[in-house]
Amino acid sequence: IKRIFVKNGGNKMKMKEDFLEVSEKLNLKTNLKIKELEDFIFFLGIFQNFFSNKKLLKKNSEVAELLEKIFEIKFTKSDKKSRPLLLGKSIKYFYSNIEELYINNLLNKMYRILYLQSEEREEEETWESFLEELIKE
Repeated sequence: IKRIFVKNGGNKMKMKEDFLEVSEKLNLKTNLKIKELEDFIFFLGIFQNFFSNKKLLKKNSEVAELLEKIFEIKFTKSDKKSRPLLLGKSIKYFYSNIEELYINNLLNKMYRILYLQSEEREEEETWESFLEELIKE
């Protein structure tokens, strides 16, 4: 087994290439056809980082509503009580539907969420007004 270690300025690009190569081999073993694997991994990292952040999205109901409206993922009432469950089911949805989903569409939706969330907003802005702004294209 090849071991990869990055020490004090080691070659991170080589490590990234090695991880992508191994991931491609795993995809072949599982018959999963992820065409743009690097972009998909990038999307999942940003997705997980954003939706896990309780300073940006305080309530699980906000997370669920955003995921349902933007990514069209359906959740049960009990799903909405647990953020890890919401995120786990979302990631499972992305993996299960990867052949029908276009990674560029996912990245564009995620970018729009991050962009609007990062803009300076008026104090009286509500969750509903944020969602309205997000949904209109």
